[in-house]
Amino acid sequence: MADTPSRTPAPIDPAKPKPDGPAAVPMLPLSELEFVGCVSFPMTRDEYDRYEERLEVWDAETETAWRVEALTGPAHAGPVGALAALVGRIASVRGSGIGCYGSTDLHVRDARGEPRRVMRADDIVYLYPSRANLVDVMVVGESPFPDVVLEVDHTTDVRRGKLPLYESWGFPEVWVEVPDVPDPRALGRPPGLRAGLTITFWRGIRTASRR
Repeated sequence: MADTPSRTPAPIDPAKPKPDGPAAVPMLPLSELEFVGCVSFPMTRDEYDRYEERLEVWDAETETAWRVEALTGPAHAGPVGALAALVGRIASVRGSGIGCYGSTDLHVRDARGEPRRVMRADDIVYLYPSRANLVDVMVVGESPFPDVVLEVDHTTDVRRGKLPLYESWGFPEVWVEVPDVPDPRALGRPPGLRAGLTITFWRGIRTASRR
C-alpha cells in the first residue's frame, strides 16, 4: 500500500459524448477468462437492474452473470475485517483518514452511461478519501483508481479471471488473500491455492507474496 497519489483517469469533457466502452476501457474477451468457483447463468439488463444479491461479474453483451457457487462465511469475511483494522492503524499513525469502502461494484460503461461490464471487488482502499469521488459504484475510466483492491480467494481463484481484468483496466495494486483453514479440500477450494497474501503491483514492481 504505497503512500503515493492515486492515478486519476484523464478528465472527460462533459460537452462531448462519452466514448463507447471498448474504445475507452480495454474489454478482454470473456472466452479468455475463467471465473473459478463461480457459476454462470443468463441475465438480461432488466434482470441485472432488479437483481439484489451479490454477483462477481456481469456482462451486458453476452447477457451473462457469474456468482460464487459456495457459501464462504467467516473465512471470507475475516481478511476483509483484518484489512479494515490495518487501514485504521495506518491512518492513526499517519494522522489522516484513509477510505476503506468495503465490497464495491466496478463498472465499465457504454456511450449511454449504462453498465457494459460489472465486477465486484471485496474491498477498495483510497489513501486520500477526498479523491475517491464515488457514488455507490466505481466507474472505470472516470473515477480515480483506488490505491488498493482486496480480493479474498476461499472457494475462488481470481488469477484466472478477475486479476487479468484489473490489470487490463489499469488498477495499480491488488491484494489477494487466501485464508488458512484446517481442511481446504472439504470446503471446495480450487486446486493450486495456498494460504497467504499475494500483493500484485502494475507499477513496474514484481509480485510479492507472504506464504
